[in-house]
Amino acid sequence: MAEESELQRKILRDLESYDDVECFKIMKANKNAIPDIFFTSCVTKGVLIEAKRLKGKARANQEKKIYRLNKCGTLALICDSWDQWMEIKRKLGFTKLPLLSQ
Repeated sequence: MAEESELQRKILRDLESYDDVECFKIMKANKNAIPDIFFTSCVTKGVLIEAKRLKGKARANQEKKIYRLNKCGTLALICDSWDQWMEIKRKLGFTKLPLLSQ
């Protein structure tokens, strides 16, 4: 659990370093298996991340929820390491974003 929490904190700090990103940790939901982190930007649109410990597996209900979210049009991913987070960002084309004109 501590490993997952640390990865969540690192991802959130990284996301908060961007000017045009809104992000938050989902603390409590009315359903089980909701991913841990939500973020959105002009590049990525809405994305949900389920953080796991290194080599950690998502529970069956988490995998089902992520499948259903993706099927319904919301990108939902599992991330188990900082390296994997960097790979997710690369695949999303998510690098430091220019400021939007005011």
